[in-house]
Formats: sequence, structure tokens, C-alpha cells
Amino acid sequence: IVKLGANDSYKKSLNEFIFDIILLVEKNMSKSIEIESKVLLSKHEYDKICFLYRTVPSYTQINYYLDTPERILPTHNIAMRIRKKDDFIELTIKRDLDEGKLEINQEITAKNLDDFIDQSILPDGEIKNIINETGINSKNIKIYYPVFISYIFNFFRKKYK
Repeated sequence: IVKLGANDSYKKSLNEFIFDIILLVEKNMSKSIEIESKVLLSKHEYDKICFLYRTVPSYTQINYYLDTPERILPTHNIAMRIRKKDDFIELTIKRDLDEGKLEINQEITAKNLDDFIDQSILPDGEIKNIINETGINSKNIKIYYPVFISYIFNFFRKKYK
């Protein structure tokens, strides 16, 4: 899976984009282990890749990155996001492993997303349980980082959720 996108927390100017290569090591239901690499591209390089792969199936996704105002999640080796692709929405938590990251995904509804945006209500499930086990108050978790919109080339022609 290759992602191209722009994000204020990554890009240095309007002419630079992120080339994100993900090696999916293991995928089992809602959990996976992945190794990810990011490369900064110029606008020219980005446009060239888009042109070269214009016939490869692609889609756009929106990522909402989550943390507390005190940025406490990284101190627990946790990263969280909500990802929206068409009508599919999932809540994800990532935890560092010796090599790669453990990723746990939980499908959520549009109402769950609205409740989180409006009232900071994490939906019930494994991810909320993990947050509760750390002692972090889930009501303090907010959309903290800029929204990241990615244009994704799916070279494997499989529809991954």
C-alpha cells in the first residue's frame, strides 16, 4: 500500500508531500503488525508519481489524529487515530513493539464519530478498554493534530479496510 498526502505536521512547504510506504507484516482480523516508512517528496516528484500510477486503483481517506491536550498518549507508547474512507470509519490504536507496531482497529459508526468530535466520547470496545487500563481519562482525548488527507494507490488491488 502506498499513500501520498499532505499534512501540516509533516510537510515543510506547499511543494512537499509525504510518500508513505507500508509493509504489512501480519494482518489478522482487527489486529496487524506493520513496518512503515515515510519519504518527503517535492511537488514535482508527487505529480510524477500521480501521473505514472494514474491507472492504479486509488481512493482518498481522512485521518483524525488523537491525543490529550497534555500529549500524554506518546508517554504510554500509544498513537490513536480515526480514519474515514467513504462510508467506512475506524478507530485505531497503535503500540510500539520491538520491531514495528501493534495496530488494533475497531469499526465505528458515523454517530460514534460525531459523538467523539462533539463530546469526546470514545465508543465502547477493546480500544477504550486499553485506554482505561493505562489510567488515561478517555474524555480528555481529542482530535489534536491536523487532519491528514491521503490519496492512496492500492497496488495489490485488494480492498483493505
